Amino acid sequence: MLLLLAFAASAQTGSFKAIVSKTTFAENESIQVTFSIENMSDRNFAPPDFRGFNVLSGPMKGMSNMNINGVRTSSVTYVYLLQAQAPGKLTIGPASIEHNGKTVRSNSITLTITKAGSRNNNSGGGNNGGGNENVSVNDYLNENLFVRLFVDKKEVYKGEQVTATYKLYRKLQVDQYSITQAPAFNGFWTIDIEDSKTIDFDVETLNGVQYYVATVRKVALFAQKTGELEIDPMGLECMVVVPTGGWSYRKFQHKFSSGKAKITVKPLPGNQPADFSGLVGELDMQVTMDKTNAQTDDPITLSIKYSGKGNLKFLENPQPELPKDFEMFDPKLSERSTRQGNVVGGTRQIDYLLIPRRAGTYKLPPITTSYFDLKKGDYVTLRSPEIVLSVKGESSVTTPATTGINKEEVELLGKDIRYIETGEPELTTEGSFVMPLPLYAGVYATPFLLFYGLLAFKRKRDKELGNTKLMKRRKAGKVAAKRLKQAEERMNAQDKRGFYDELLKATWGYLSDKLGIPPSDMNKDMALNALRARSIDEAQLNELGIMLDTAEMALYAPSTVNESLQQTYDRATAIIDQLENSLS
Repeated sequence: MLLLLAFAASAQTGSFKAIVSKTTFAENESIQVTFSIENMSDRNFAPPDFRGFNVLSGPMKGMSNMNINGVRTSSVTYVYLLQAQAPGKLTIGPASIEHNGKTVRSNSITLTITKAGSRNNNSGGGNNGGGNENVSVNDYLNENLFVRLFVDKKEVYKGEQVTATYKLYRKLQVDQYSITQAPAFNGFWTIDIEDSKTIDFDVETLNGVQYYVATVRKVALFAQKTGELEIDPMGLECMVVVPTGGWSYRKFQHKFSSGKAKITVKPLPGNQPADFSGLVGELDMQVTMDKTNAQTDDPITLSIKYSGKGNLKFLENPQPELPKDFEMFDPKLSERSTRQGNVVGGTRQIDYLLIPRRAGTYKLPPITTSYFDLKKGDYVTLRSPEIVLSVKGESSVTTPATTGINKEEVELLGKDIRYIETGEPELTTEGSFVMPLPLYAGVYATPFLLFYGLLAFKRKRDKELGNTKLMKRRKAGKVAAKRLKQAEERMNAQDKRGFYDELLKATWGYLSDKLGIPPSDMNKDMALNALRARSIDEAQLNELGIMLDTAEMALYAPSTVNESLQQTYDRATAIIDQLENSLS
């Protein structure tokens, strides 16, 4: 409280002072002098004559207004970079301003200038004329305009969330900014938590100094491999506009970058359950059926709903064990992401359409899913209760239970067997015919050949249906086409973020299914290497890399992307079509 009262008192009285970092300089050093004006008008600011000094640059003007706990503070700074003309004692005289109709002067400063090389250079380098002016200006800009990378954890498990935040700090006026180096996040699955197209500044204190601060990007990272991983820096470019008095300005195009961050990724314990697919965090599961009493051929919906914390995209769809008298259609998937602070979570629901073909009482075995619980430090297996289903009515045509059968195939099943009429047939004699022995043998053998042929076909199809990777690879093109259709709808609705999100889902989903690489292990380098191993042309790989970079850049740095939505969509469609032809 005393500190706040002292701060408030200072805010009310105001101050005008000259500041230097030290009072002894070598004659070849650049000297930064700052005239700081707090809670006072800077009207008619007049610098001293700087007798005995060469003015390398300046003034560079900075302004800020802060409101902390109800106390408003305004600040204006004028910064000059000087170089002494000769060794000796030199004085920087007072500057002046007009405040409330009176002339107010700053303090004067006396400096000791030594011969060049007679003391260590602690201020950032010497100056032999105008050649080092840019170095000195950059030093000043770097102190007052910079970006920092923060991570909330230094050590995580594979699949555990670590949050990376890029913050922009400034004490200068910035006209515009753009991202010159976007982090690639190699080795990580990423989910954006905060990715502002326009940035809003708040006041924050760093190392005892107050800055205007904005979050440029905040992203949840999920490591896909173990060991020491680097989180890439972000590079920015800003146009700094510095008033130099009157209506004149100086503009500085300033480039700067955050540092890297290293984290250690530990492997998960080796006793992984068979149904563990990579989720690390917290998870709940609910398994329900919309009806437990049904008639034959009635559609029944089996729903599996997950909710929790972590990257729920790591979850794989469970395959319910069904009686042979049931048919199951392709599942319908719905997802929703949530944020609790910086923690990523959400819900994921899988709906299966089931059709019972024969009456009876059936027991559906429990469905299980395992995840790694960070609080317990061990795997947890969720198990649903057994579901008892009563089916009444006349049994319809029964076919082998298959996964992925579509509606048109179900309708055809009713046409395979026709009604057989009963009663005494009327026999008529049209003449006599004796079938030759070879023809007779062929006709006789035909039913057996058809039977064994159908049996072989059924075994082959059952094997293919049981091979999930094979089915995904064969259906990859169709699934990608559906997702691209959703991207096109977002494009037509001018939903740019939704468009790029759907486009990336379509591309990454296609590559995962076609190459047989789990989503948790998929990244750009792995995909390109896998495609090279399949002799895909480098030109196609280059197009794919450009498209992925463009779409990902557009999600968090849209101002840096010059390509239109239609161009990106056409590029993605052409790439997937070419890959489908090459990989089929």
